[in-house]
Amino acid sequence: MKKIKNLIIKYKTLIANFSYLSIAKGLDYILPLIVYPYLAVVLGADKFGLVFFGQAFVEYFAILIDYGFDLSATREVSENRDKKNKLSEIVSSIFMIKMILLLISLLCFILIIFLVPKFRLYSSFYCFWFFTLIGRSYLSMWFFQGMEKMKFVTIIDAMLKITYTVLIFLFVKDETHFYRVPIYYAAGYGIACIFVIRSMIINFKIQFYLCRLKDAYQYFRSSTNFFLSRLSVSAFSNTNTFVTNMVLGNVYSAYYSAAEKLYRAIVSIYQPITLVLYPYMAKEKNIRFYRKAMSLIMGLNMVLCIGVYAFSPFIVRVMYGSEFSTSADILRILSIVAMVQVPSILLGYPLLGTMGYSRWANNSVIAGSFFHIVMIMLMLNTMNVFSIPLLMMVTEFIIMAIRWFGVEKFNFLSGKVYEANQSHG
Repeated sequence: MKKIKNLIIKYKTLIANFSYLSIAKGLDYILPLIVYPYLAVVLGADKFGLVFFGQAFVEYFAILIDYGFDLSATREVSENRDKKNKLSEIVSSIFMIKMILLLISLLCFILIIFLVPKFRLYSSFYCFWFFTLIGRSYLSMWFFQGMEKMKFVTIIDAMLKITYTVLIFLFVKDETHFYRVPIYYAAGYGIACIFVIRSMIINFKIQFYLCRLKDAYQYFRSSTNFFLSRLSVSAFSNTNTFVTNMVLGNVYSAYYSAAEKLYRAIVSIYQPITLVLYPYMAKEKNIRFYRKAMSLIMGLNMVLCIGVYAFSPFIVRVMYGSEFSTSADILRILSIVAMVQVPSILLGYPLLGTMGYSRWANNSVIAGSFFHIVMIMLMLNTMNVFSIPLLMMVTEFIIMAIRWFGVEKFNFLSGKVYEANQSHG
């Protein structure tokens, strides 16, 4: 009992941060399981597929605007949390970079809307989705993760999600209201963003200023590998929804999206752990603790994925209704993908990244994405609704294999604590 008490005291901050993030991700898990089935029923398969196609479309711009700062900036903030002037420099530089990237994204977005007939048909709808990027770009959760102040992150995240959930249930009543969904998402992000920036100024004394281009370029350059990794991740996550819709249409895109949202809910259960582990491991390099955490998580994930595989027809029928029965078979495949992806995530940035080999973690995703994109191009003429999920399984296995090879090569799980070598990362 005393030993347990001592462990709690020793990892007090880590446990607190994990608890807060668990609450936040609990909402990530629960609210979509309420909202998405509701949207599937009131909008129907066709408009349900269109809504998530629009979301997938603007996600490419979100990845560009974020530019990997959710990882690189978290590390910078964590390493400089006691230096107020440095923190102001980091935040101001990143905000300026995001403004430039937002303007570039807007220009590209306008060109696509007016030049591509498929997008021109629902141009106003896609514009509403683009508006979500304004608040989302400056939400700056990376700052609070780096400062290990997860209580505030939890409150803001809850406020964001509850806002658009309530608005959707109140005002989206039939398929003609599909365009309202992105408007309510934008409202949630906008309100949350205001509170975040206010807290940064008042509670952390962050001073915003026009930083030197030299400083901004330094942060931009240091985040490039993380951006490439994030861009690569979208190649076999976001692109899956996008290509399914472009090739098979809204209805089959709806079947895939319905299963994919449940799959994302499974993976998101473990996200609080990785978000807490990353800044903790960056600072402490505690391999012994990491090994225990990974063993526990992999065991729980195995049980959960087997359960989802066995009961997927029942889960889909309860969540979406009989119209989405095809989604059950897709969900079975994706449950196997989750079984592979979760340990792969843990081997990535929480271990390889924090031990000075972030480039290895990044390159594993880039290699997997290259394979994924090439295979999608080869399958375009023969693609069916199960092609993408099966390809995801192979791609995730490739990424995990590359990361495991790196962990074995550098002997990280031997029990010895290594110091990060930036020349490798």
